[in-house]
Amino acid sequence: MKNDLPETAERENCEQNFRNSCTAFLRHNWAARTLCRHVSAGASVLEMGCGTGTGTNLFNSLGYRVTGLDTSSEAIQEAQRRFPQLSFKSVSTEDSVPPDTYDGIVALEVLEHIRDGARAAQQWKTSLKKGGVLILSTPNRRFNSDNPYTAPNRYHLKEFSLDELRSLFPDCSIRGISLRIFQNRFSNFWMRAFFFLFAFLLSPFEWKRSFISGADSFSRRDLLYGKMGYYFPRLSGGFLLVWKK
Repeated sequence: MKNDLPETAERENCEQNFRNSCTAFLRHNWAARTLCRHVSAGASVLEMGCGTGTGTNLFNSLGYRVTGLDTSSEAIQEAQRRFPQLSFKSVSTEDSVPPDTYDGIVALEVLEHIRDGARAAQQWKTSLKKGGVLILSTPNRRFNSDNPYTAPNRYHLKEFSLDELRSLFPDCSIRGISLRIFQNRFSNFWMRAFFFLFAFLLSPFEWKRSFISGADSFSRRDLLYGKMGYYFPRLSGGFLLVWKK
C-alpha cells in the first residue's frame, strides 16, 4: 500500500490541539461509540495512523485488543512511551495488513494521506474478518481542497467527495462531522436562517454525553454544529463512514 501520512510535526500539533478541538473530540467519540455498537469487547481492533496513541488508548479502555500502526517511527516511539501497556508498530509505505485478521479497523483522517485510496480501501476490507467493521473519517473535498476560501492542506494527497466514498465502499453508512455552512462564505440568507433556527430550537438538549473527558470545555453551539453536521453530510467539513464486511 503506497501511502504518505502526515509528517511528525503535524501529528504533534494534532495531539496538542486534541482536547481543544470539538471536531476531533466528536470524531473519536463517534468512533468509540460505533465500535461498541458493532464489535464485542475483547475483539481485535487495528487503528491505522495512530499517531502518539491517544485513540488507541481510548479504544483499549473500552475492552478491545488494539494495535496501533503508523508510518512515523517517532510517533510510534512516543506512543509506546506514553502507553507502554499497548501494542504499537511502525510500518513502511509498502507494508500491507494481513487478511482476515481484525474484527474492527479504525482509520480516522488517514485516507486523504494515501496516494492510491482505492487500493487502501480494498486492503482494509480484506483485512477484516467476516462480520468485521471499518470505521473511517476523512475530509469533505467540497469544503476543503475544492473550497476557494480555504487554504489547501499540503499534507493531503487526495480528498474525496460523498459519491466517491460510496463508490469505494458500497453499502456503507456515511454521516458528517462539523457543519461547515457557518464557516464558509455562503450568501444564502434563508439557508443560514433555517440552520440557526434549528440550532436554537434544539439547544435545550444535552449533547455532552461521551466516552472522552473534556466535553465541558466546548461550547454548546460547537457541539450542536457537530451534531447537526452528523445529519447533513453534504454540508459537513468531513465524513464519518461505517462499512461492514
